[in-house]
Amino acid sequence: MQMKKYGLCLLAALMAFAAAYAVLFLCTHGSMLPEKRTEYYEQKAKAEADSATGAEAELMALLLGAAPAAPAKEEENDTSFSFQTSDFSGALAVFTLVFSLIYIFFYGRKPEENKGALWAYILAVPLGLIGARLLYCLTDIVFYLKDIEAPVAMLKMWEGGLSLTGALSVIALAGVIGSKIAKEKPLQVLNQMAPFLLLFAISVSAANTYIGAGWGPEASLSLFFVYVNHQKRLDTARLTVLILIVLWFILEYLFRKKKLPQNRRFFYTAFLFGCLMVPLESLRRDGHMVWGFVHAEMLYAMAMALPAGLALVKKNRRIPLLIATALLAGCVIGLEFMLDRSNINDWLLYIVYILCMAGYIFVGLKWANRACEQAENNV
Repeated sequence: MQMKKYGLCLLAALMAFAAAYAVLFLCTHGSMLPEKRTEYYEQKAKAEADSATGAEAELMALLLGAAPAAPAKEEENDTSFSFQTSDFSGALAVFTLVFSLIYIFFYGRKPEENKGALWAYILAVPLGLIGARLLYCLTDIVFYLKDIEAPVAMLKMWEGGLSLTGALSVIALAGVIGSKIAKEKPLQVLNQMAPFLLLFAISVSAANTYIGAGWGPEASLSLFFVYVNHQKRLDTARLTVLILIVLWFILEYLFRKKKLPQNRRFFYTAFLFGCLMVPLESLRRDGHMVWGFVHAEMLYAMAMALPAGLALVKKNRRIPLLIATALLAGCVIGLEFMLDRSNINDWLLYIVYILCMAGYIFVGLKWANRACEQAENNV
């Protein structure tokens, strides 16, 4: 009887170790490893040289060298999966295992009451990996299909390339599916998952901090800089860890003190996380008007915050919130342009950037708080 009662917990625990193992060997880096990019470009150049004729062929041969083609068996070995880890995957695997076991212990004490949360975790492991890779590849689809002409490379997660927002979005979907399996309300399960989703986001940023990735503009702030090409750059990953940890504790305090309604925990977490990640992603590099993965992540973060904000506010506040979002988008685009093209000090522009985002958050929370108060009064 006990075995049947805790069978779901045992399955979740096994999945926790499987998750750590998968992360260790599959999640080698947040973006494609530089050596792999170079390898694919070389393969494409060689293929073009082999198919070229006349003077073009001679020129390509001179550029690439006249070495004979490698045997087919060797090529297969080069492109096959290899059990290799990285500092990033090692750090992320440790965080994944620790937070997973805490999650399972927390909800496994009363498995009968938390079936949805346990099923959500079991489904979140494979779906989260798929979502992280899928959104990264879709964002950079031109690179895979045109630049290197190797669509099969999209399946090779171990070569690097993951999207945090892709993972979080699909893990949330796992929560909805898990609730359906357990015949529970989806929002109830998502509310249970919310603090751990934020911890997962913190762990990804912490892994980036560990390897010195995620740097931004020139800065010499104490504890928040990293050397890049002998220059001090803002350690955006560490700053992200600090801000998300502060957010986690603030939300824990507000929900424990019942200053925010527990049945909206997921929406508050998604709204605040999405809003905060927009300026944090912007700080990651200087090419502000160059479309790429960083700007895509900013867009995905806002796409996460907006639906959560709409779910928080009353119906008569949804159109004003959409208008506020459009105004914010215009301000962000203008600020990104000025950061890239104007002579105005970047830090002054970032202060304006933060003020615009803070105003948007204030408006969203103000309308959300009013909606909650009215709902409680009606009850």
